[in-house]
Amino acid sequence: MNNQFLKPTIGKIVVTIVLLVLAHVVQILIRAGIVDYWVIGVPFHFEQTWGPCFSEEICYSFNWFLLIIDIIFWYLISCFKVFLWKKYKKKNNYWKKKKINPKAGKAFKINLNVL
Repeated sequence: MNNQFLKPTIGKIVVTIVLLVLAHVVQILIRAGIVDYWVIGVPFHFEQTWGPCFSEEICYSFNWFLLIIDIIFWYLISCFKVFLWKKYKKKNNYWKKKKINPKAGKAFKINLNVL
């Protein structure tokens, strides 16, 4: 692998955040019927809550290390996805296959002020 694979870019960071949110939403949907145990974090459960909990008990745990490992995991997945996307895009260049000028559409503008 070259040094560009792990280099942070806006695209990789956005893909990482999207993957974190999607994994969390899917986890919520899967565990919707379980009401006495909740976990946050896929694949590493960095936050856990359980119950029923009385006032003198602690029914919550949070692990910063697992949160960091979870973020690193999803960042590596996003790096791989961006790498595959760039490889696919380079291999299947749409404009060269279709022989269409990508700047041709910029010459035509619709004037919406007439309405």
